[in-house]
Amino acid sequence: MPHRFVLTGTYCHFNKGDAAMQLTTADELKRRYEDCEITISAPFPEKDKPFYEPYRVIKCHRRNLLYGFVQCACAWLWKKCRWKAFLLDEEMRRYAEADLVIDLSGDMLTEDYGVHLAISHFLPILLANAMGRKVFLCAQSIGPFRYTESLAKYILNHAGAVTVRDQVTMDYLESIGVAPRRLGLTGDMAFIMKPLDSDRGRGRIVDVLDHSRNGPVLGVSLSFLIEKHFRKRCPVAHQVEFWGLIAQALDRWASKYRGRVIFFAHVTGPGKDRDDREACRKVAKLMQSPSGLIEEDLTPGQIKGMIRHCDLFFGARMHANIAALSSFVPTVAISYSHKTPGIMTQLECGEHVMHIEAMSPSLIDASLSRLVKERESVRAKLHEHIPEIQEGSRNNLERVEALIDGETG
Repeated sequence: MPHRFVLTGTYCHFNKGDAAMQLTTADELKRRYEDCEITISAPFPEKDKPFYEPYRVIKCHRRNLLYGFVQCACAWLWKKCRWKAFLLDEEMRRYAEADLVIDLSGDMLTEDYGVHLAISHFLPILLANAMGRKVFLCAQSIGPFRYTESLAKYILNHAGAVTVRDQVTMDYLESIGVAPRRLGLTGDMAFIMKPLDSDRGRGRIVDVLDHSRNGPVLGVSLSFLIEKHFRKRCPVAHQVEFWGLIAQALDRWASKYRGRVIFFAHVTGPGKDRDDREACRKVAKLMQSPSGLIEEDLTPGQIKGMIRHCDLFFGARMHANIAALSSFVPTVAISYSHKTPGIMTQLECGEHVMHIEAMSPSLIDASLSRLVKERESVRAKLHEHIPEIQEGSRNNLERVEALIDGETG
């Protein structure tokens, strides 16, 4: 009988960070267990099915909290009596057959985005627990919690295993009472994602860049989410226009180093308000220096195949940063949560984190100038530490094997 895995925690493939974690995990499982059956449980299966082929995609109901709790109640009843009528939908039927449910929520097991969203990501884990299925929370940044701390602690202490991608999360979970024996520090699965179409990616960058300059190429990742955090948390946000702040800083960098700027969208929807291309266009229109924007809706592997040809990177999206860092591209990472400094510190690049509450013209200028000055030493650090992080990423598969073989925390 082939092993059966259900992957959950995703939002939509338009978020390339989600897609990077899901696809890399699915591909690595397929390499290790050639005949295994992999199901991706997603809120928008009609959008995701073509993208994730040949993997099966089913409807995840976590965004409907009431129905999700009904599922959990019926799952508990099914576990007691094995009456198939309690399996209300395909999601529950797939869970019932699964050898292991792997949650890849990234940084969504937290109240940073609201209690409602935290609970929505708890629900697939609670569903698996209610059905008696083994659960692996894989390579995440988790917390903080306030209102849901007791529920989070219960879920984490009843998981088969929990791996985290930064020491900040590890320390926090231990502080709230999660059993250390269940925890492990590994690496985000996206660190071992393969770049795709690299030669074509190089050509695409050449196509969109200004060739009157011959300085370094700076890749840039922006988002409306980072603007929202800037408005909420930066004390001087009311004094400046965010997009103008970024545009002027990029202009100053391009002028100083005769550099070229190219924008990458790591989230492309659903909807314009979630489309990073719209955020990048806002900045590009305000810049005096010419810039390029990759317009296509690409896979995360294809985006990595382009980012790897940049000389430097300035990123608001963590998985865009991971694509750069794992390609040994020195990076300034904009931070609005502990996931960013946590991962950057593992690479000895914590000094190249820009905290959103402190963002200012002088800070951006200083951070980018420092990156140019120190880029060779930063690249050396990446060559030293990326293999260690990637080994940690692969260790997540060892956890899978242990759980499949019947070992738990």
